[in-house]
Amino acid sequence: AAARALKSVQEDVPGRVVFLFQHAEEFPPGGAIEMIEAGCLDGVDAVFGLHQTPRFDAGTLQSAPGPRLASSDSFRIEVTGKGAHAAQPHRSVDPIQMAAELVSSLHQIVSRRIDPLEPAVVTIGTLQAGTKNNVIPDSANMTGTVRAFSEDVRKTLEREIEAVTKGVTGAWGGSYTMEYVHGHPVTINDPGMSELAARAADRVLGADSVYRDRPAGMAAEDFSRYLQKVPGAFAFLGSGKAGTDVDSRPVGHTTGFMMEEDALPVGLAWYLSLVHSFDELCAEMGIQKP
Repeated sequence: AAARALKSVQEDVPGRVVFLFQHAEEFPPGGAIEMIEAGCLDGVDAVFGLHQTPRFDAGTLQSAPGPRLASSDSFRIEVTGKGAHAAQPHRSVDPIQMAAELVSSLHQIVSRRIDPLEPAVVTIGTLQAGTKNNVIPDSANMTGTVRAFSEDVRKTLEREIEAVTKGVTGAWGGSYTMEYVHGHPVTINDPGMSELAARAADRVLGADSVYRDRPAGMAAEDFSRYLQKVPGAFAFLGSGKAGTDVDSRPVGHTTGFMMEEDALPVGLAWYLSLVHSFDELCAEMGIQKP
């Protein structure tokens, strides 16, 4: 919609606008890497992105400086033991028992190896083993996600996941293989561009509907890779139903998700305001364009 609207008044658009229609955003390492390698940011002075969130009411927008979304890594662990009849567990090296203990131990890394003042998440998302109730299988498989806001914490989590896995499986006579995938980096908004994006929103929504101070989140976004190359900001468009309990609103990536479609014109208005007022706001804020 923003592309269509700007194209219809192309002669009035100050400067050049590039639209990034990006593939593979959800799959690490993400499509942004290939987009950058293909030259999508060549000649671009600033980059902006927008993502809906039901945490804010429809008709509002958030643009805040600094780290806004976490890094996101993933891992797959195969625990290998020795199968046996379920009635003779002493003849096995039980991979399910090791995997169950491993889930508990991995979840304790954050509370026992990470500074409590540092945001971090380790979550096991899948655990699969066995085919029958009276058979102890030879192996078990699990996958998980790892989130952090600093590179030091990110590296610590990777190291500790390996150490804990080695310790648990080794203690019970089993073995393991691990695949660890480094995904999206931390999404860090440029302070100047974040404020510029907020002021563009002020002009079309009113200052009371623009948030500059809401907490960051542990989700991840490969828009972060653009922000490593070009100053910019990743903003959030409110899509929740006003008057409803915020904690009861289903978020994205859940089965109950449903956004208020009244939010869509708000996002469009912000994009148009951003483009048409960019030069003026740079001058107002003393931002030197390249």
